[in-house]
Amino acid sequence: MQSTTPTKRQAAHPSDAGFSLIEMVVTLGVLAIVIMGALTLLDSGNRVTRSQTDIADLQNNHRVAQQEMVRMLGMAGIGGLAEGIDPATGGNSTVGVFPHGLAIAVTNNVAAATHLAGTTTPLVAEGSDILTVRGAFSTPVYFIEPQLALTLGGNGQTTVVLQQSPEIGVTQDLEPLRQELIAALASTPALPEALIVRDRFNPGAFAVFELDPATTDPGAAGDASLTVGLILSSDDSDQKYADEYGRMALGTTLLQGSGGTSVPLPEGGITVQLPRMIGTLALLEEYRFYIRQEWDVAGDASSRPKPTLSRARFYPGTDDLHPTDSIDVSDGVLDLQIALGVDMPPVDGRVADGFDAQGLAVDLDADEVLYNHPGDNDGLSPTPGTRAWANLAAQVAFARISTVVQAARPDRNFAGRDLGVIEDHDLSTSVFNSQNNTKVRKRHLQTIVKLRNLS
Repeated sequence: MQSTTPTKRQAAHPSDAGFSLIEMVVTLGVLAIVIMGALTLLDSGNRVTRSQTDIADLQNNHRVAQQEMVRMLGMAGIGGLAEGIDPATGGNSTVGVFPHGLAIAVTNNVAAATHLAGTTTPLVAEGSDILTVRGAFSTPVYFIEPQLALTLGGNGQTTVVLQQSPEIGVTQDLEPLRQELIAALASTPALPEALIVRDRFNPGAFAVFELDPATTDPGAAGDASLTVGLILSSDDSDQKYADEYGRMALGTTLLQGSGGTSVPLPEGGITVQLPRMIGTLALLEEYRFYIRQEWDVAGDASSRPKPTLSRARFYPGTDDLHPTDSIDVSDGVLDLQIALGVDMPPVDGRVADGFDAQGLAVDLDADEVLYNHPGDNDGLSPTPGTRAWANLAAQVAFARISTVVQAARPDRNFAGRDLGVIEDHDLSTSVFNSQNNTKVRKRHLQTIVKLRNLS
């Protein structure tokens, strides 16, 4: 008889029983905490990276915006151009004296709907400044040997021959000027470039001529010399700006005692004084720095402002754009302000600022910085204070550049402060302080440039 032995069921091992509900809840809770922590860390890292990128962009925009202005201000007047009258004054030496001078000029706090020159030129941001600098920026100043007595032909023309190795023993690189002359002559009609000459014995005596294509011979690359034709008369129909250029030397007292030549211009019975002996020659250029007003939506002033610092090249002393070298310098520049340090009589080599580091007035009557207060102006009796900025005995010492830039994008985690007064421009009611712009980072940078060629 077969017998069976009952089998005993093996007890389940705890590890084979799965997770309990409590274990699942605890696990999910811990996992959620870890994920939330990781996301928070990642978000924090992204915000730091974003803010650091924005700050780096701001600093780079500041650097780029001011670099070219600093360079050109340091070179303003090089070639012999004095800080004298404004060429637009037509030779009236009592009008247009600094700060609307030849080497540098400032158009302060432009009104709304102001264009850079004519109505076909760009619109300038309201309240910003326009900085004009003139000098020899792209080419060297060339010495002339043997010395050349300045004598003009019947139509006010003369020629100057530049040598690669003049008698003074200094080798000159003629190629930069040669290329400019070739480009000017290749245009139809030839570009009316301005050329400045300086007296050999009296560095303060200068004259500005228009390029004469008929007598100019730039030669070929590598030639040891080139010939520059100069003309100072509008009798010739091919000359566009000769009279305007000629007026640049008017009003200066620096020609006294130089033995210079007086030459009448054909228009208006104006007489200009010319150096007696040409010592140097250079290509004279004019550039204007300004804030070009643009918006995110082109032409839509209700959209977010998108101003850009730009630089335009003009024929010196005119409102006509030169066909080359007009560029956008830096994006996101909201404002450009220029203050000018003027050593007023008695000239003592120092410029007194009527405001302290906190912007509080100290002594406005002793203030020697122009455009550093909303009440400042360039009239003979500025208010506040009583400075006669147009005093002929004053000496310009420095230019102070202030730029305000904004980041390219808003940051929802950033609470920006409202803009206030920058030099003499009150930005407290500016659109950049509106609700739409409070989350955009902004920075203000100020740089002082010594005007070494004018001081």
